[in-house]
Amino acid sequence: MRPGRVNLGAILVVVGFLLLMMTWGFLEWNLWWNLLQWWPAFLVVLGLYLALQRTRFWFLPTLFALLLIMFAVSIGGVRQDDWQARTLSAQVPLSAEAKEARLRLDIGTGVIRIGSGGAGLYEADFRVFGAEPSQVQLPQPQAAMVELRQEDRRAPKWLRGLSELWDMRLTRAIPLDVEISSTVAGLEVTFADLQLRTLDISAGLARIELRLGETHRRTDVFINATLAEVTLVLPVTVGLRVKLDSLLTSHNLAETGFVQSADGYYNSNFFDAESTVDIYIAATGARVKVRFQETL
Repeated sequence: MRPGRVNLGAILVVVGFLLLMMTWGFLEWNLWWNLLQWWPAFLVVLGLYLALQRTRFWFLPTLFALLLIMFAVSIGGVRQDDWQARTLSAQVPLSAEAKEARLRLDIGTGVIRIGSGGAGLYEADFRVFGAEPSQVQLPQPQAAMVELRQEDRRAPKWLRGLSELWDMRLTRAIPLDVEISSTVAGLEVTFADLQLRTLDISAGLARIELRLGETHRRTDVFINATLAEVTLVLPVTVGLRVKLDSLLTSHNLAETGFVQSADGYYNSNFFDAESTVDIYIAATGARVKVRFQETL
């Protein structure tokens, strides 16, 4: 095996792959400029090649170059300011004519906390990288519809992880339908005092904690995820039914007194409680844990 040809072949494969991704629109053409900003590191690669080409470690320069290219691709054209998280606040007023509201939240990756007590339709504090979340309001007769989306993601995903945070306080005044879309999400929702009719969650990987409370209504929750870890915290006065459609599932529903039926698992007061929650979980893999709490 000739190390020089192997290294050259690996470089051609990587360059060809990058060109293909750019042609298909998955990568920006300015990636080449971003790579040029790392030119001192390529001098290190060249030095390693000259020093190690006749040793058993001849493959290290190629490996280092591939890791360098992957790093440059992942951060794209990130400016130094984009590495720092920003804290922002927002408030959306509630029209006097609005009788109901729908919120659509798209965070990509991050943590969303939802509770009650906001002035107007909602109050929110955001910790984000790059631009602030974009907001679109769609006026409808006697209804409010707001879409909130984190679009500009200049900082790399591996840096952001679950460090982006949306802390939202929603109105108690009108019924709400909430849709949440995310790739990787940590989600905490406190139901108490909210007129929450539906909560629809779509995610790739999700860690979800739902703190159920007295809402004096029925709430339907839909969770669609590849992998989901769901924790349900509820007072004994709330009725709960859980339906599972998962290839791999673990749960403690039977151990906590839930009764199994054709319609899922339900607790003893599901049909008599004033506040009830119906949860449907569809996932490739799901772990569900129920924890009771006297007051919430």
